[in-house]
Amino acid sequence: VHAFLTLAAVWPLVMAMMSLTILVMKHFDQSFEVPQHEALEVITESPSVALQVLMVALAVLVAPLVEELMFRGLFQSMIRSYLGRPWVAIAITSALFATIHTNQEHWPALFILALGLGYSYEKSGSLLRPIFMHALFNGVTIVDSEGEALANPGAPQLGSNWDDDERLTPFRLVQGRGPAGPAEIAIDSVSASTTGYAVGDTVPL
Repeated sequence: VHAFLTLAAVWPLVMAMMSLTILVMKHFDQSFEVPQHEALEVITESPSVALQVLMVALAVLVAPLVEELMFRGLFQSMIRSYLGRPWVAIAITSALFATIHTNQEHWPALFILALGLGYSYEKSGSLLRPIFMHALFNGVTIVDSEGEALANPGAPQLGSNWDDDERLTPFRLVQGRGPAGPAEIAIDSVSASTTGYAVGDTVPL
């Protein structure tokens, strides 16, 4: 329960950082799109069921276990013991965690996620909590991509009512118009860039 709540608290920050990354990158390149993780490409596009099952097992079971043992269990503990400052250890370890991933566009969001993982470990004193958080994070990402539903690279989906009165909504349209009925939705720029959906497309939810 605590792991789920911590992940739920960190998730909006991960989304915000991904949105900021996209805004910055689009400032330099209007055609910029967030690349899909290599493992997700294999899972969603490979014709081999055995390979897909293997990649799912690696992503949901093996990677969270190995990476949390290494980064939180070893690096964070070692740096904290040496410096005596937990948050400095969490930040350094989170930076290392983010930069081992190949897609540099994901680094800022992964850094925020890793801060949550590091805090969870520091707070609980157990690796079980960040391992579960990491596995859940990867699992939700895979389920979303496999179902071809609206998904962003690794964050759960949040919805809100749309109001045409700008004074009553925190959202601003980038393209198209606001939803005009129950069969229409507006999606955030992160999801649109990641999934390739454009104005007028049918979006499964």
